[in-house]
Formats: sequence, C-alpha cells, structure tokens
Amino acid sequence: MQNPIHPYVVKILLLCAVLQSCYNPSHVGTLGKKMQPTIYGGLATHTHGAHNRQIRVFSPCSYLGKQQFTKRAINMAYFHDPATHRNRVGLAKSSLHIGTGDFMDLVSGDIFVDKTLLIKDFLTDGGLALLITRPRRWGKTLNMSMLYNFLRCEVRENETTRELETVNSHPGLFDNLKIGKEHPGLIASHQGKWPVISLTLKDIAGEDIQAIEQKFKSTLAALYRQHDYLDNWLHTLKQTATAIAKIEYFSDVVRKRADLTDLEESLCFLSELLHEYHGRRVFVLLDEYDTPFNNTYLKPELYAQVLIFM
Repeated sequence: MQNPIHPYVVKILLLCAVLQSCYNPSHVGTLGKKMQPTIYGGLATHTHGAHNRQIRVFSPCSYLGKQQFTKRAINMAYFHDPATHRNRVGLAKSSLHIGTGDFMDLVSGDIFVDKTLLIKDFLTDGGLALLITRPRRWGKTLNMSMLYNFLRCEVRENETTRELETVNSHPGLFDNLKIGKEHPGLIASHQGKWPVISLTLKDIAGEDIQAIEQKFKSTLAALYRQHDYLDNWLHTLKQTATAIAKIEYFSDVVRKRADLTDLEESLCFLSELLHEYHGRRVFVLLDEYDTPFNNTYLKPELYAQVLIFM
C-alpha cells in the first residue's frame, strides 16, 4: 500500500514547523553556550561563529514524531545573535554526515540522531535469528554498524607481556548516549564483551560466476584477516590432525585458495573458532545478503548458479 502522504508534503510540513518555532517559544529549547557537540532531544549541535551565537533547535511537531526530520530541517535552527539582538532563522553551520553507513563516523559529527535504544530491543528480543526488512536508505547498515561497535570485543597484544588479551574496543563510547543513560546495566554486561562477525555482501557482483566467486573469496579473506589472532592461537595448540586441518583451512581462506564448495562452511567454521577461543556465543551480522540475487535475477542461468551456492 502506498504512503498516503506525498514526501514533498512532509518536507513542506517540516519546514513550516521550523518557521513556526521562531514565533512560538514553547517549541524551542536552549542548548546553552557550549563549544563542543551537545546532544539534545536526539540531536547534537554547538554554538559557533564570531559572535558566539546561541543556537535554539526546534522541537518536532507532535504529529510527525520525534525523529522524522528532513536533512535540511535537521540542520535548520533558530538563532539569537547577541551582537544585533535579533532573532532569525538560518542554516546552522554544523556538519551532517550524509550517506555514511559507519556509526563511528556519524557519532563523531556535529549532528547525531540517537537511536541507541534499538540495542536494548535487539538484546532483549530472545530470537536466535533476526531478519530486518526495510526499504533502501532506511538505516539498516548504519544500525548494524552501531550494533557491531557496541557488542564487539577486540583482541590485542599486550605491550608488556606480548600475550593476547581481550579488551573493550570502544570504552565509554555509549555511556552518554540514550542506551548508557537509561540502561547502564546493558553497558556493563554487553558493551565490548562479545565476539562479532560482521559481513556485507554488497560487493558480490559480476558478469559471470567466476567474477562473483573472486569477489566472494576476497570478501571472506578480508573477514578472516580481521580475526587473524585466531591463526596465531591455532599454532599454539597441540598439533593434532584436527588442529592442522583448521590451520590449513584458515590459511586457504585468507589466501583465496579455497573453492566455492569449501567456502560454504566458512562462516560456520569462523563462528566455531571464535566460540572456542572466547568461550562465548558469537553474534553474526550479515548485511546486503540479497545483493548477489538482485544483481543476477535477469540472468536465469547465472542466478541459478548463485542460488545453489548461497
């Protein structure tokens, strides 16, 4: 069923809300005169300029919801300029990172819509597998990046002992976001505690099965290199026939020597290694899983080959 409200109508309503906020003080909130990015109602901005202008960011209209802004409306602000004692509407000179799917890139920007409470929904769902189906450009990749950076632990070599140690990859990153303020227990028990496999198939495309195979091998090789400490760890184990076979398989994937039949077990194999090393369950985040099908469905023979493999 089509959306009854045309997108352009929504944009007009949003911009009208901005203009309305200039004349109705109840629709604005003062952010204060801080020079660093500040989070307010899901948005982050800061004061800037020669006159240190005070920025007031409008609150959204109730019928549009708290976070349904257009890109321009997010960056639209109500200014009070102490030098002229005038109020005006203008575009805040804050950077909005558009088009990125990297949570770490977005959270470091001037403007940030805080949706970290999604992490709580994810952790308390209880399902063994979750499928997120939304249209393109709805933030699926960005939210998966957020989950990845929240959950994943990192294995580093201790500079003193030269031994491998598991650490929180981003300590304190989520403490001042909504998830940290409203659910600090989840921060303590989950943030930076889990082994995570994050794989995207967005680059798996080609004119024939050989080209697709090479792209898939390169994608898996890059994934395995992210966990190269496992290869070092395998070499420290007792060299039984099983251990040697694991070392050889890991090496074959990294060096792109494994064929497609062998690669069918690549994710399962990596998950088992991570579970064995960390002693914890493994989170697998798979993005753009349908790209190989979308890129080949007009070529029935190639589509059938991809379907059999996937």
